[in-house]
Amino acid sequence: MQVIVKLSCRTVEEYVEQGVCLTVQPPGRCPHCGKRHGLSPWGYYRRGCTDSEGKIRGMRVRRFLCEVCGRTVSCLPDFAQPYRLINSTTVQMTFLRAIQAYARAAGLE
Repeated sequence: MQVIVKLSCRTVEEYVEQGVCLTVQPPGRCPHCGKRHGLSPWGYYRRGCTDSEGKIRGMRVRRFLCEVCGRTVSCLPDFAQPYRLINSTTVQMTFLRAIQAYARAAGLE
């Protein structure tokens, strides 16, 4: 399971260059069983995310293991989209441009 976490960095470039994955803390509770403070570091997995130029950058995502239920949880930075390579800012800009184009076409501007 993935949980979205707010970190000090806003982009994949900052995340990678500053080594932010090394400082990610576990959630306060296991999202599977609800146990408090039972999550231990369990390595990383690699995935991609688009940078500010639209290029795919590799990054490591922190994973934790629940000592109670034995399931893992990954802490995905909030700039990334779960199960997608494209970053959140690009998704937001795409929707904004589509809404603006619709407003212009409908004479609502």
